[in-house]
Amino acid sequence: MDKDEQIRKGLKQFAKVPEGIFIAEVTAVNKTNDTIHIVDVDGLDYQEVRLKSVIDNKKGVVTYPALKSSVLVASIGNDDNTLFVVGFSEVESIKGAIGTSEFEIDKEGYQLTSKGENLKTVLNDHISEIGKLCDEINKIIVLPGFGTTPNIPAITVIKTNITQTIKQRLNVVLK
Repeated sequence: MDKDEQIRKGLKQFAKVPEGIFIAEVTAVNKTNDTIHIVDVDGLDYQEVRLKSVIDNKKGVVTYPALKSSVLVASIGNDDNTLFVVGFSEVESIKGAIGTSEFEIDKEGYQLTSKGENLKTVLNDHISEIGKLCDEINKIIVLPGFGTTPNIPAITVIKTNITQTIKQRLNVVLK
């Protein structure tokens, strides 16, 4: 056993990493197949490393590592040809599906859908309808002695806050 091998073996024992688990760098991410390509510390290249243990099931949660980040990889059933990621140093995105609900989170924000409805679309439609309601309220004319005419400037400020400011804030969080 050469000196480098002894050092690696000593570091594994020091870090208490069980046999069959190793650290590697991510060289490619395949979001279609939920797999990655990696290179271990010895320079060995591994392709089609699973991001979840059951690869053909589209339900559940998948964490996608960032390119050039480190991952902790283990074999399934001590089969060195069937590897999956058990830990991440840096996450690029997370995607999941539970029943008819789906979500995705990345640096751009959150995307949430359920039964075909997207949360961002529903909230933006809601904001638009509130704006239309403000426009209709501004059309109300009250006859003298029967009440007070709506404060059109105040309603216009509220409409602007809802349809522009709050909508912009919402669109920062949701993608």
